[in-house]
Formats: sequence, structure tokens, C-alpha cells
Amino acid sequence: MMAILLATLVVGAPLWRSPGARAVAAGPLSEITGATATSGDEGGAPPEHPEFREGPWPADGSWVPVVPSDVAGTVYAGPVSRLQTLGVLTGGADGLFRPGDPITRAEASAVLVRLRGYTAEQVAAAGDAPGRYADVPLRHWAAGYVNLMDSLGVVRGYADGTFRPEESVTWAEFLTMLIRLLGYGELLQGSWPEGAMGEAERLGLITDPAPAPDEPVTRGEVAVVVDRAAHRVPVAPALDPAGRTPAQLWLGKADGAEF
Repeated sequence: MMAILLATLVVGAPLWRSPGARAVAAGPLSEITGATATSGDEGGAPPEHPEFREGPWPADGSWVPVVPSDVAGTVYAGPVSRLQTLGVLTGGADGLFRPGDPITRAEASAVLVRLRGYTAEQVAAAGDAPGRYADVPLRHWAAGYVNLMDSLGVVRGYADGTFRPEESVTWAEFLTMLIRLLGYGELLQGSWPEGAMGEAERLGLITDPAPAPDEPVTRGEVAVVVDRAAHRVPVAPALDPAGRTPAQLWLGKADGAEF
């Protein structure tokens, strides 16, 4: 099962297909993330999504986003296809995303390192250097990702010197990591996890009612929250005084650019 999960995040797949493929249809909502449904038409029309739609998409329908079959028609379709386009998520060899599965601490690190715009070469170089976590050795597939997250101060590990890469990441842990990555770590005040949950809501990463902080976050929920962060949350002024979003600053996707 772990090999399949990793393949969904790591193995590359074509991001687009030609007109005539089935576009995204209306689907169920995720109350935890506060998202609304995605819809679309046949023949390459762009999926409409009141909260997450980015574009414009090519008017002639020459490109249609490839959506993993197990998220097509759900609220996850738009976020997953957009994050694939930006290289933050990559397609699985079996065409599935498994949105209901929990995401591990190692997999979450990989997603956030890609959101920060690091290249595969930079990740490989970081993985060639010994890290400080005993359970993330050089041979570990996520060593480069974890080492970069550690160097950025985004993760801090446990008191026993471990990172526990295969454990599921909770909502509070993931939001804390994402807030630090965006440069707002100094705003994580008060007791934990209440401070992290409150700051996540202030930034618009989650909506009321907030998810339970100690619940594992799923792969689909990570896609929705990271999509919000990529396109709607300016990074902290210390990282970019111009107030650009991660998609603009680190991923080279300007507002209004075609997907």
C-alpha cells in the first residue's frame, strides 16, 4: 500500500489530454475544507469552481486537464489538476489519487518542498547530505525533501531525534508546516495546536467549522488546502514584499496565465 501511495505523489504522468475527454462534473462537497463543487461541460470547457477556479483556460478547448479517475466529479478535481500542472502533485502510474487516504509526514514534506519551488536536482542534492533525523537516512526516498524542510525551519522533528516519516500527519501538524513555509511562523502564538488552527483560519487556509486538529489529514484535503495556499495566500512580506502568492513567486505562474 505504501508503494502505491508514494507512486501517486512521485511518479510522473501526462498532465493534459486532447478535446473530447470527459470534463469534470458536479460532485460532493468537503465540509471540513469549506469547498464548493466543481462542474464542467463536454468538449474541453474549463471546470467552473467559485472558490478555486484559476485561468483563463484556452478558449478553443485545445487543452483539457487530466483528472485522476477517483477524483473526477468531486471537489478535489480542480485542486489536484491545478497542482499537477504546477508540479506540486504528480500523477500516479495507475491513474488514481486516493483522496480519502491519509498522507504521511514524508509525503507532506515532498508536497510542500515542491510548493516552495525546489527542483528535482536541488532535492537530490539535499538528499546526498546527512540529515539530523535518525529515521531518515540517506537511502530514504524523502531524505532530500525532509532535509530541505528542516533547513527552512518548517519541520523540527521529535525530542528523540526522529522525524517519523511514515506516520500520518495531523491537521495541526500539516497546517503548522504550511504556515511556516509561507513565512508566517512568527505568528504562531499561544498554545498549540489552537494557535496554528487560528492562524490557518485567519490566512484562509481552512474555514469554519475548522477540522479537528488531531485528526489525520487526507490526501484530498491536502490538495484543497495547498491549492488555496498556492493561488490565494500571499507569502509573508519578509519573503516577498510584493505580496505574491506561491504560484506567482516560486512556481512562475502569473495571475491570468493559461494552464
